[in-house]
Amino acid sequence: MTPVLKRLGSFVVSIYRCVRIGELCVCEIFEELNVEQANTSQHLAVMKKQDILQSRKEGLKAIYSIKYPEIIESWMFWGKYLSNRLMKI
Repeated sequence: MTPVLKRLGSFVVSIYRCVRIGELCVCEIFEELNVEQANTSQHLAVMKKQDILQSRKEGLKAIYSIKYPEIIESWMFWGKYLSNRLMKI
């Protein structure tokens, strides 16, 4: 696995871990992950396009949450699986 794919997978899992507890705005997510807002926003947009997340506007803020609660169980499994695989690389 290339370093880019490794980083992307890790980043997506990190975003998931942030929003699985409920709604968060982009600013809360990028602060939690300690990355640039633009980078976080791009990943959130991809996850929204893939129908994983939903968003709503609250003033100027974009608030994200998991679109389907069933995704949480699946992501818990795949998050553990990917984390284990990435550590072996």
